[in-house]
Amino acid sequence: MATVARDLRRGMVVELEGHLWFVEGTTLAGTAQRKRVVELRLRNLRSGRVADRTLDEDAAVELHETETRQYQYLYQDGDRHVFMDTETYDQIEVPGSLVEGREWLLRDGAELPIHLVDGNPVQVVFPEIVVDEVVETGEAV
Repeated sequence: MATVARDLRRGMVVELEGHLWFVEGTTLAGTAQRKRVVELRLRNLRSGRVADRTLDEDAAVELHETETRQYQYLYQDGDRHVFMDTETYDQIEVPGSLVEGREWLLRDGAELPIHLVDGNPVQVVFPEIVVDEVVETGEAV
């Protein structure tokens, strides 16, 4: 499905330069003297590499459909994390780049939504707020 660059939003998946990219952020920029452009922050779905691209606001972009499913965290296997679909019990492996910096939120049995494109995970949705309990601390100084 095609769309124009100005309609892109965070969370969409687009095809540019022959690769699938996850849109992590968009900014519409321009002045009265210049044509408006869309500045995109993109993450390559295959390599995990983050890149910035600038497109004319009217540029045609191929959009890919995403599906969101609920998954339960099972375990870590090297640099991949294994999740189980809560409806079908199928297991998927999520690359470590999708949870980078948030590994501490992955606990056995934690249920998280995961966005998929063509059956491949593209984003793990972590909660905005986490309530935790301190069970033990060191002595006060």
